[in-house]
Amino acid sequence: MGVCHCSAAGFKFVNSQAAALAAIVPVALAIGVDPAYIVASAPACYGYYILPTYPSDLAAIQFDRSGTTHIGRFVINHSFILPGLIGVSVSCVFGWIFAAMYGFL
Repeated sequence: MGVCHCSAAGFKFVNSQAAALAAIVPVALAIGVDPAYIVASAPACYGYYILPTYPSDLAAIQFDRSGTTHIGRFVINHSFILPGLIGVSVSCVFGWIFAAMYGFL
């Protein structure tokens, strides 16, 4: 999921998984979160599907002649939000399952 950074200039939405993890993991470790929980939940940092700004998403919308791929009335109301939520949810569930299966949780 994207991370919102606060600074003197205002808020900035970070749409990079690596930047989100680099910002959140040290904070999670500092407050005592078990590293196994952090690793099992790492897929949740994926945020490209939330805002339709990724070039392949925009290209898919432009190339679709049937009209089924679209950006709705609201910015986050688009054709990629449900597949993205399903993918992240399933990945997190399997991360927790694998972490428990291998004895990390």
